[in-house]
Amino acid sequence: HPFHLHGHTFDVIRPQGSTEYNYVNPVRRDVVSTGYAATDNVTIRFQTDNAGPWFLHCHIDWHLQAGLAIVFAEDTPDTAAANPTPDAWNQLCPIYDSLTPDQLGGGGGATV
Repeated sequence: HPFHLHGHTFDVIRPQGSTEYNYVNPVRRDVVSTGYAATDNVTIRFQTDNAGPWFLHCHIDWHLQAGLAIVFAEDTPDTAAANPTPDAWNQLCPIYDSLTPDQLGGGGGATV
């Protein structure tokens, strides 16, 4: 799987097919292959210095369409402060807002 991270470049400190970690002079990329064998593992590191939601996904289209992706929410307080929710947002769903906890599925059942 070729994985791509938006909004960052990252250090590949352990590439696929290797058991050695390279903290001294790692390769810098924004895409990395995770390998082919079931035992392949890749370790990346990156600084969280770019506020916002950033997408990490497989670059094989049908894998992406199947959901092989994640969004990192980085520095959410600063992101929220820079992009406040408009007051009109709270008026979008008056029917939903009027539902009771029982109607929302929070009717006293077990919580996880």
